[in-house]
Amino acid sequence: MSESINAGVLDLTRPGSFIADVPVVLGYYPTNSLIVVIVADGRLGCCVRATLSDCANPEFLVQLMSTATGEHADHAAILVVGPRDPSNRALVDRVESLLATSGVETVIACWAPVIERGQPWEDYRTGETGTLPDPASSPLAAHVVANGRVIYPSERAILDVFAPDPADALANRERHIDALRAQPDRGLPGDAVAFLTDTCSAYLDGTELDDQTLATVACVLAEPGVRDACLLDLIAEQPTWPIQFWTRLTQATPGPARAFPAVMAGLANHLQGEGVFARIAFQLAQRAEPGNVLAELFCMALSTGLHPDELRTMLAECRDLVRSR
Repeated sequence: MSESINAGVLDLTRPGSFIADVPVVLGYYPTNSLIVVIVADGRLGCCVRATLSDCANPEFLVQLMSTATGEHADHAAILVVGPRDPSNRALVDRVESLLATSGVETVIACWAPVIERGQPWEDYRTGETGTLPDPASSPLAAHVVANGRVIYPSERAILDVFAPDPADALANRERHIDALRAQPDRGLPGDAVAFLTDTCSAYLDGTELDDQTLATVACVLAEPGVRDACLLDLIAEQPTWPIQFWTRLTQATPGPARAFPAVMAGLANHLQGEGVFARIAFQLAQRAEPGNVLAELFCMALSTGLHPDELRTMLAECRDLVRSR
């Protein structure tokens, strides 16, 4: 969820306006989905989305709502996007009951077939119906787009941002990585951090990184000291290694070595309030290296509604601890 959204106004009093703003909150237009938006301590907390088919599993639904409510949840808004079906109304009733058990009041519970201008909506709580305004023209959409945010047509389109390079290129880089790691110095340049900085600058200037360079970067990022420097750089006023660099490394790095760039991409996105991008990046890290501690930790933190400001504070405390040693 974008920090720019928190500066806007999410209307939780009118179902039609709320539904039209859901793509802004998610970052894309959902289909066949249950969406629950949480308000915590007077500000937007986490936003969870699940497919309707997954929500048919009672245990999954209980876990989903447990994750959504977190520690400070106050209110919630529920939306089902999909066919008009009695089972969807029953699903909303179950979600509302689970939220109430956690002390969370539901302020809106509604339905729409798709989120498009002119489509019908219904408020399950009041029976009120109406047609959706143009989602792209809402005040909240205008606010976040003016702040440079893109609202994607689907979650698939966000996944494509992190799409891996062709398999043959990845296989070649993996061979380079294996060869470098077999060397006495594990393929590390004399000053690993300076090498990473120079590589990033070259990439941002338009240089296409070759396989040998990408393999060396993967070896450099395996070093604990370099990883510490990367994590602490995230909270710099002007990070040395920005989101674009971590996104490119997530695309270009093969095998388990992909996990750390994906974690960095996730953290960098979360600090900018882009929760959907962060969640996808953390999931990619978990797939690249099952059991990756950082990916699991931050994915859990994101799912419990950790605000970007809270993450920034945590990283600053880590920085201060390192400096005090």
